[in-house]
Amino acid sequence: MGNLVCGFNSTQMSSLDSAAVDGASNDLASVTCLTSEQLIVLANKIVEVQGTDWTSVTTDTVSNLGILAGGLPVSVLEDLGPDQIASITTAAIAAINPNTFAT
Repeated sequence: MGNLVCGFNSTQMSSLDSAAVDGASNDLASVTCLTSEQLIVLANKIVEVQGTDWTSVTTDTVSNLGILAGGLPVSVLEDLGPDQIASITTAAIAAINPNTFAT
């Protein structure tokens, strides 16, 4: 999937199959063309597959999300422990929508 998603808007992304997005997350992790709205849509697709309880997700899993971690919902971010948070890339942290922290 990779850079192909750069041509999709967030509405089109919302129609993508969640399992396909989750399966392509390694390819999508380094795509740099995504807006925060698009990151949120893609990250929510991953959460649909992996579930909302991320307390036991490994640091490798979080790290492998790359930029996609910037779209994780606040409910997932709140579940992450210190080691998991430390594994979020700086690019993903910079991509987190400021409104995420306003809730």
